[in-house]
Amino acid sequence: MKTMSILRGLAVIAVVLGHAIYWVDLGQMQLAGASGAGWASTHPLQSPTYHLLKMIYVLTLFDVPAFLFASGLFIAYANIGGKDIHLSNIGKWIKPLIPPFVIWVTAHTLISWFPILLFPQEGAAGLLPRLLGALNLAYYIPLVVQFYLLAPWISRLAQKHWQCLLFGAAVIQVTSSIIWYLPRLGIPVGNTIENFSRVSIFFFGAWAIYFPLGVVWGTYLNKIKTWLDRNRKSVIILAVIAAVLAIIEMETLGRFPDLLDPSQFSLTTIFYSVSFIAFFFSVSERELSCKHQLGDIGLKSLGIYLAHPLVFLTVYRVIKFTIPGMVFYSLAYLPVLFITGFGLPYALGVFLSKKSKKYIYRYLFG
Repeated sequence: MKTMSILRGLAVIAVVLGHAIYWVDLGQMQLAGASGAGWASTHPLQSPTYHLLKMIYVLTLFDVPAFLFASGLFIAYANIGGKDIHLSNIGKWIKPLIPPFVIWVTAHTLISWFPILLFPQEGAAGLLPRLLGALNLAYYIPLVVQFYLLAPWISRLAQKHWQCLLFGAAVIQVTSSIIWYLPRLGIPVGNTIENFSRVSIFFFGAWAIYFPLGVVWGTYLNKIKTWLDRNRKSVIILAVIAAVLAIIEMETLGRFPDLLDPSQFSLTTIFYSVSFIAFFFSVSERELSCKHQLGDIGLKSLGIYLAHPLVFLTVYRVIKFTIPGMVFYSLAYLPVLFITGFGLPYALGVFLSKKSKKYIYRYLFG
């Protein structure tokens, strides 16, 4: 269980860092040409910093796959006796996710919309689009709920026919990725398929491999650990190759407008995510630095995941109206976003985790 918390800790740090990089891009696009923005008109593809940040972004894309894998691992640990998973168990797993999800999504929606209500702007998004935007930032919750609902069948297959389970999950995963590629490569597929590829982030098929892999991994953990110990060097090399391939795809195809941007749905990123997880488990807990801190972060990962977009929005608005030029100094703006986006929710979690505040903690951090 400690390993699972450490993995979640790494995953939520990657989520916040990846989204901070995204907000650097978003801020630069929105403020280009604004008063006080300085040299903002420079095209980002001309900047070495842009490519450096995109490479780092690619390396954070194991984040949601690792979350899903850890959730599958939890199912395997919870079902060590091999008994069937009942609906009551599923309800216990889903119930703690709902209050933080509803509270943080509602808060993000209202805080995002409130300034527009006070100071109407032509063309500004209304309440519903902002709600959909907030949901888009919290898609992991409906996603993991779907997998929890499928857990009885996945767990049974993991115990009796794990090869068939992983093969079927891999087929669904690759098919979803191919569908994702088609419109982005300019291949006509019709509006229905193209629109589905853009909302597939919310559906289990687009992430099909990770949760079942976690269940199988936890079910046969000792055998897998033995294999990893024997093949550790190969696993490390594989993880490095996968990371390089993901970066190459981003650099090669991401240069063309409206084509590809770093994404968890690209085949190279799927390969990288699975390789990263294997590499993580090839490292013993004794070799992990800051394992206690990462484990503590992992315990608060749900609240950090849900709260950090709201922090980013607030920080961006403050900088936009005070020192907008800072947005274009990526290596200065990024640390501000990351430190506040990660640090403030984590500090809130530490504060609320005290005994006298535990009842509030459950509503905000699960």
